[in-house]
Amino acid sequence: MGTAIVQQNSMPMSVEIERVLMMGDLSKLTPDQRLSYYNATCKSLGLNPLTRPFDYIALNGKLTLYAKRDCTDQLRKIHKVSIREVRAQKVDDLYVVVCSAEDADGRTDQSTGAVNITNIKGEALANAMMKAETKWTPCGRREKQRTTTKISRQDALRFRSPSGPARSS
Repeated sequence: MGTAIVQQNSMPMSVEIERVLMMGDLSKLTPDQRLSYYNATCKSLGLNPLTRPFDYIALNGKLTLYAKRDCTDQLRKIHKVSIREVRAQKVDDLYVVVCSAEDADGRTDQSTGAVNITNIKGEALANAMMKAETKWTPCGRREKQRTTTKISRQDALRFRSPSGPARSS
């Protein structure tokens, strides 16, 4: 396994690197190049790649890294981020979750997630309410993750979900 992103086919290396760095699209990289990029991303953030802090997701025709719960757990530890509050409330037909965090320097930030709960009852309502907090992240709390990446200043890890574009809330 190499550690550098190398040229594939006849596409100039600068085009591949630009696609990855500026567009967030890993789809044209070889598996070895993607692994190198994955490991380089982990190293740059101080994350342990053996814990699989990222998943690959296909979104809007792009293959990109998606920060999982383990990623944000590690970022919270590295940057000494504390989740201060997770508030949930019903606002008209929406169930809204707000997460607030604070870092070691006293800097605070928050993120908001919401789902439509119109005409939903029982187990479907319970699932929708959990979705407002977890959204498309099967192993973590999305609002906590989003707030962690914001307060840790990890803009490259803005959250993408299959239902929409990158958000920074």
